[in-house]
Amino acid sequence: MKKVIIKLGGSAITYKRIKEFPTRLHKIETNAIKFIRMGVLERLSKEIAEALKNKKIKLIIVHGAGPFGHFLVNEYLKGNKKITPELVHDSMLVLNKIVKNVLKKQGLKTKVLHPFENCLCLGATKYNCASLFDRVKEALESGKIPIIYGDVIPTQNYKGRLNDFEVISGDVLATEFAKKWGANKVIMVSNVDKIEKEFKEDPGDVTGSMKLKLKALSKLKCPAVIVNGTKPNQLKKALLEEKVGITIKTAKDLMKNGKYKKSNKPKKKTAR
Repeated sequence: MKKVIIKLGGSAITYKRIKEFPTRLHKIETNAIKFIRMGVLERLSKEIAEALKNKKIKLIIVHGAGPFGHFLVNEYLKGNKKITPELVHDSMLVLNKIVKNVLKKQGLKTKVLHPFENCLCLGATKYNCASLFDRVKEALESGKIPIIYGDVIPTQNYKGRLNDFEVISGDVLATEFAKKWGANKVIMVSNVDKIEKEFKEDPGDVTGSMKLKLKALSKLKCPAVIVNGTKPNQLKKALLEEKVGITIKTAKDLMKNGKYKKSNKPKKKTAR
């Protein structure tokens, strides 16, 4: 049975690039739907359910944060005293609950597992998610689809950007779990059809945007596919092994489909 990880990107399932977002939990709960592409999320959930009826797949679903995480973390970094790491986590719980409920309506049996409770940040890009991985395996063994998501997590002997907390992205979780689990494929659901040769980084993205995503994918031992989730049936086709989207098998494929450039600075001339 194939092992597949789906990353539902925040750019696909939410309105990520917004200028205003609530900074009080009750306001986030009340207005959450306004910031979610419900039509896209519902269709993607249906595509997953339909694919699973036609093909036996073991699945882990990871979802991104959109403004529920990125906007609030940016506000914290700007010095907004209303924002706390706990609020960021609670905001992600609001989004996660909606994602879970939409998947449930399609008859999918899921189990939500929280990075906030099961991961530690040990340093810059160093994480201990052994507890989370164990719980994910337990969920899989019980026949459920684990759902995890980008979140804030406590730090250990390290000062994070949020003092005693740091952000762990859904992309990191998807790629790290792919390696530990021995996944056969990673499907990244985004809102793009191609990889641009010159990245216009999103200043509102606190996890590195497309550049970090591609760097992580290039280190995988299994193929990865980037599909445009805003277009019907791309995710379903990827799950059913049909040709769709951008396939990345090695770092060389990044150079064929686009680039994440190491540097655009001119080389220094050497004396002769």
